[in-house]
Amino acid sequence: MNRINSVLNLNNLSNIGFGEAPYNQYTHQSSPLKNDSFECSSKKENTGLFSNPIKKCITLYSPSLFLNQYMTEKTISNAIVTNPRIKELLGSKGLNPVIYMQNLDSSKSHFIETYDKAKALANRHNLKDDDLTAALQGALLHDIGKVFIPPEILNKPSELTPDEKAVVDLHTELGAEILKTTDLSEKTIEAVRLHHTSFDDVQKAKNLPAQIVSVADSYSALKEDRPYKPKMDDVMAKQTMQKDKELNQQLVEEAF
Repeated sequence: MNRINSVLNLNNLSNIGFGEAPYNQYTHQSSPLKNDSFECSSKKENTGLFSNPIKKCITLYSPSLFLNQYMTEKTISNAIVTNPRIKELLGSKGLNPVIYMQNLDSSKSHFIETYDKAKALANRHNLKDDDLTAALQGALLHDIGKVFIPPEILNKPSELTPDEKAVVDLHTELGAEILKTTDLSEKTIEAVRLHHTSFDDVQKAKNLPAQIVSVADSYSALKEDRPYKPKMDDVMAKQTMQKDKELNQQLVEEAF
């Protein structure tokens, strides 16, 4: 069994035959699957906080298939019906359970860039299979909760009001509640839920996958244009991340 296929739950897709090109809902075209590989060569390194022997690993995988499996309107609709906590969270901010799939469709490149950076960070550490799974799956799905955030708030070009910021901040809990209705692991769900929590938080301090997702997400977000800010170069992005108390600073150094 290919390790990355296992991590991304790709071995049980009965509706897609080997070598077929699945329809990509983000680009509206068929995209051929790449041959997946996971190559590791043992090499001990002093990693400081993570002072385990690590393996240098190279993974080749197109994450679109995984996104097409989980980030769907059917998944979101089922979560609304089966998990009453979603309506409770939205109601606490005066929102109805309206699905804005365009929020996810327009962010595909961010999800993939976050995954790529998380993969690079994870490959520097000797993660157990379940932690590797949580880091990679969490990176792809970390912002799924934004499907409920009104676009006029999410894409506002000016500074958010405190109430608007509280609505956006809700996406981590909403994302976790959506994923609770899927077959994904509790570790993956926690990586999504904690990815904007302070590094000093006890739960996050013990959760390396969540720390990896946080750094990968921040790196990708800073390096791209957003309605409220221009993209940053490496120097500015690193300086910004070094000031962010949500982030594991060792991982920040490794990201550049």
